[in-house]
Amino acid sequence: MFKIEETELYAKTKYALYNYWKEKKIDLQYEFCIHLIQYACGKYYDYNRVNTGKAYNPEALEAYRKTNRTSSKAFQFQRLLFGYRINLTPYITNLSSKEANFKKTPFVKDHIIGTSLIGFYVIYEFKNKLREELNIIKSKKPFEELAMEKYDGNWFEKIYKTAEEFSKDWLEKHLCLWAQCRITSKEHTKDKLVRGWGDVSKQLNEDEKLTILKDRLNLSHYKNPLEEQEAIEIEDYERFRKPKP
Repeated sequence: MFKIEETELYAKTKYALYNYWKEKKIDLQYEFCIHLIQYACGKYYDYNRVNTGKAYNPEALEAYRKTNRTSSKAFQFQRLLFGYRINLTPYITNLSSKEANFKKTPFVKDHIIGTSLIGFYVIYEFKNKLREELNIIKSKKPFEELAMEKYDGNWFEKIYKTAEEFSKDWLEKHLCLWAQCRITSKEHTKDKLVRGWGDVSKQLNEDEKLTILKDRLNLSHYKNPLEEQEAIEIEDYERFRKPKP
């Protein structure tokens, strides 16, 4: 495991995001919290209603959550629910590649970590927080535990309490996950920059996904682009320099 405050992306965005957090704190916390609750209620429904045969059937659930290498319909929902919801543009993060700082250079706003990785990591950490609330070991599934009869009277309280605490305690420190960087269109090509989970031919386990996340947080995909091309050099965002001679 790693500490996000020891990563390069955290260090590069720390001061810019501190000011943004002061201004937008309540809005960010509420929106993040409500999305966590939406996700958690869906998982509770699966275990309490579908897996028990009270509604639909387990086959429908399996079709929705079945993973093909690195993706599934459920993962796609997580990516949309969490990966895109905080819009930390390059102007906010104060990040640009050296090349993209030049005027008249076509550029894009690159999600540095990637929305799929963000969705995975938010859920990974939220489940761990819920395990703490339920006082269960890591090998147990927290939503399966919540669906047990003993929680019938307060399952939703457990969910919203955990989501509210997680939004307050976790989000500020991990805001850099949503950081974007201005890079040139040429730097953003699939032949140069690793996308998604990278070139994988098998289903990844949690430890492998966490390793990819740690590498992204340390900007390894910018420092070591594909096909031995030049590294993408990150610097402070500028309102464009004059074109190179």
